[in-house]
Amino acid sequence: MKEWLFHDSSKPLASDTSMEHQNTLGSWPVLPSRTGRKLKVIVLEGRNLAPKDRTGKSDPYLRIQYGKVIRKTKAIAQTLNPTWNESFEFQEMSDEDYLKLKCYDQDFFTNDENMGIARINLQILEVGVAKDVWVPLEKIETGEIHLKIELLPQDLDSDGSQRFSDDNGALQKGGAIELVVMEARDLVAADWGGTSDPYVTVRYGNIKKRTKVVYKTLDPQWNETLKFLDDGSPLGLHVKDYNAILRPSSIGHCEVEYQQMPLDRTVDKWIRLHGVNKGEIHIQVTRRGFQKQKPTACDKPAGQPRQNMRLQNILTKVHTVVRKARELAEEEEKEELLSNIEELEAAEHERNTYILQLEKEKECLQSKVEELEGIMKSEVPQKAP
Repeated sequence: MKEWLFHDSSKPLASDTSMEHQNTLGSWPVLPSRTGRKLKVIVLEGRNLAPKDRTGKSDPYLRIQYGKVIRKTKAIAQTLNPTWNESFEFQEMSDEDYLKLKCYDQDFFTNDENMGIARINLQILEVGVAKDVWVPLEKIETGEIHLKIELLPQDLDSDGSQRFSDDNGALQKGGAIELVVMEARDLVAADWGGTSDPYVTVRYGNIKKRTKVVYKTLDPQWNETLKFLDDGSPLGLHVKDYNAILRPSSIGHCEVEYQQMPLDRTVDKWIRLHGVNKGEIHIQVTRRGFQKQKPTACDKPAGQPRQNMRLQNILTKVHTVVRKARELAEEEEKEELLSNIEELEAAEHERNTYILQLEKEKECLQSKVEELEGIMKSEVPQKAP
């Protein structure tokens, strides 16, 4: 299907890239890394939707999917121009760049009918800048959906500093890598006009963030600050040329060596880009001091879940069946079957996440019981000899 992208004036430009789907196969789910930001989607309205009922109308609702998370609007009875005005928020994931929409006609006696789909590329959304857009529906003759999409910044503490969560969910303050992507100069021209539309993707371990796009220049200025919880991961920068039709082109990359830097000291430097014959990027990087909140019993790292072989085998079989069913559905382009599979995948992901949470809560309770037993033993009076 076509892919709907933003450009500088928020008009639709389509790309005939195929839909990519990545299943997480294995015994236990590997959860995507959260960036700390939120994706806010306001579903405003639809217009000129396809009639599916004998009355010449429809009962439309919208299904919104970001990663494995699925949300639905209410159904609006007997209209082709529904007004929803519903707001949804998703935790931004480092490896999710698309928002999927599916419009359906609700029917209480038969399966809900497809009224069109859309896939929105979110790669150049800017933090705090809302996009108000009409998105055309694909695989249907008519219909558009009116959305407002915004990438919300990370949560802040009362003192204005960033908050981070470690891998066990414990909040941490400080202990951060603060990277300011300032500017670049003498970049490679990737466009026919002798310029580029550069932006920077920053990868820190499994976390990926990006700057805004600066259009038609070889000497862009971004001046954007990105923060990461300091865990010693490699810090890589990749400068790319944004293209509304084709995939982004690489115009250089580099690594930032920060591990030996002293705390709370800022290094300002130009770094030569690799993979191209010219180009430099200007950054400032600071390694902030570490301060962790007072730990509690439940902040102790949860051990790996005790793997139940029977459950593990069941999960593997489910993954295999879902993957095969998806391949068959995509070959036949059965939208209804695809929708059901995606819902099954989302439910499976939620179940697996819940299992992991239960394991952690179990260990948390065991830790508290051990603490109470220790306190009780210390308070028991010793018998006189």
